[in-house]
Amino acid sequence: MSVAPLVSPFAASPTGAFNLSPGSKLKEMIAFQPIAVGSASQELVVQSGDPRKPSVDVKVSGTAAGGKLSTHRTLSFPKTGVGSSVQKNLVLKNIGKGMLSGSVGILTSPFSVNPGPFGPLEPSATATVTITFQPRSASPTTPQTLTIATDPPIPGVVNVQVKGTAEP
Repeated sequence: MSVAPLVSPFAASPTGAFNLSPGSKLKEMIAFQPIAVGSASQELVVQSGDPRKPSVDVKVSGTAAGGKLSTHRTLSFPKTGVGSSVQKNLVLKNIGKGMLSGSVGILTSPFSVNPGPFGPLEPSATATVTITFQPRSASPTTPQTLTIATDPPIPGVVNVQVKGTAEP
């Protein structure tokens, strides 16, 4: 008998030609690894030496759901003395039905954040991003935008306005 390979977003294992004894079985594993949201289907072709049923087509299908980012759009720090620092946490939550990954952008002084990737987050899971406000002068502080990008299958961007006031 033989099992034909599948094409992305599916994978079958094992594939190729096999010798099976009468009455024996072969366990076939099917993986669904989507890179986009939506449905996909195809036929897994199994050929055998059985003259009554030389070929069987098995339909495989899957539907991919993406994650969805939820977070505050504004993060405001309290009045903070020059030379002091205050930290606040920004919670990133996956409110979608699929996995969510992405990356956190950068901020410049007097704000700071550890940029880089987050996730993967399962549905309802959260990740915390810590942002620091450390004013070095009592001059007005310009609000900044922290960009949080999400990866496929649902790419997108969420901008968070970060603001704080320095006091002497």
